[in-house]
Amino acid sequence: MRALVRIFLDELPERVRMLESAWSAGDAQRISSLAHQLKGAGAGYGYESLTSAAAALEGALDDAGRGLDAAHEEFVTLIDLCRRAVL
Repeated sequence: MRALVRIFLDELPERVRMLESAWSAGDAQRISSLAHQLKGAGAGYGYESLTSAAAALEGALDDAGRGLDAAHEEFVTLIDLCRRAVL
């Protein structure tokens, strides 16, 4: 299991790049999809805080009437947690 967790952690910088790229493009649907994927992966590998942050971002983007600006705090939190995730 440790090897799988290592792979997950090694892939986080690319996931961060994809999230930041989608954010820069204003692509809320892509950000929501990436957050959803992180929510599931984080749960599967025992990263509950990452899972919660991804769920919060996904939820903020899915709320009717909320744009990217309204989800900025959740986005920053998720990015920060991804960058700090360790074994």
